[in-house]
Amino acid sequence: MSKCTCIPILLVDDDQTFRQALADNLRIDGHEVVECPSAAEAFSAIRQESCAALIAEYALPGLNGLYLADEFRAARAGPTLLVTAHSSGLV
Repeated sequence: MSKCTCIPILLVDDDQTFRQALADNLRIDGHEVVECPSAAEAFSAIRQESCAALIAEYALPGLNGLYLADEFRAARAGPTLLVTAHSSGLV
């Protein structure tokens, strides 16, 4: 098994249960995690924290995760991952 290369991660999701569960798992793997429930709080964290990667919900209140990812990459140039649990219902 390879050793974890741990990085500080900015995790943005308005679903507190999901956000906390994912943050806990990332911390178990040795990562530092900054949690934000909204894009507005994430913008502040992008400026103030030393996060090297972003994991964000696509459907955030106010602004979507794609806009947040663009802002993060412009400020940090780090890897980004957008997630969603929403479905159109189409199969």
